[in-house]
Amino acid sequence: MKFIGQNHIVTEIAEYIPQILQGTNLNLLFRGQSGYGKTTLAFNILNTILQYSPQTGYSYSLPNKDGFVEINENNRIQIVDECHLIPHPEFLYPYMDSGRFFFIFCSNEAGELKEPLVNRCIAFNFINYTQEELCSIIDEFFTKNSIKLPETHLQLIYRNCNGVPRIAKNISQRLLMIIMNKGIPDETELLRIINEVFQLQDGLDYRHRTYINFLQHAKVASLDLISYATKLDKATILREIEPVLIYKDLISISSRGRKWK
Repeated sequence: MKFIGQNHIVTEIAEYIPQILQGTNLNLLFRGQSGYGKTTLAFNILNTILQYSPQTGYSYSLPNKDGFVEINENNRIQIVDECHLIPHPEFLYPYMDSGRFFFIFCSNEAGELKEPLVNRCIAFNFINYTQEELCSIIDEFFTKNSIKLPETHLQLIYRNCNGVPRIAKNISQRLLMIIMNKGIPDETELLRIINEVFQLQDGLDYRHRTYINFLQHAKVASLDLISYATKLDKATILREIEPVLIYKDLISISSRGRKWK
């Protein structure tokens, strides 16, 4: 089972694999920030099982607009993504309790999960990736595409991924397209590409900078005021902008509002 990072999870689950291959079924729950590789790890586990037991049936499901997931009872392995979007998961409990299915649930909204669902699972919390792990993820991406980047280039991409593997891979994919046309840029040109072409400055795009520019002047402001003043919708602020600014220790949030540090 090859996976970079989250060693505390990968090491423990690797110990489970022999028993799983012998028929033991579990309910696993992966909780962590969006883009941290929860679904990727779920499929890595699936592929490991299929390597030794190719006849094993499996399903991948997302909740529909009504928050319902259809379970294919012919498939032993059930991967349920975005499980926090299931408002009434009671219909899942008989399947989870039956011992007939191996469930892997993934969620980036742990607070939205019902306690009875969580209590039926072995819960794993994804932690922050180290600089070394993220650089290894970036290096692995380019190596798979027969490209070897200098360490300085890996560091530049790392500086702009905000600690998130999915963003690191997204930047790498965009850069790969340029490299395939023009070759590997030098360090100065790579920085220009990231800043001017990708419009990223140390991982901050125009939405982050719009938010920052307002809050620097306002010093303290409510979510409603920031949304009104910047024309950024509140969902985008909560899910995509503020997590990055908190990660970079640029803002704090209290009962008084959002404060520029």
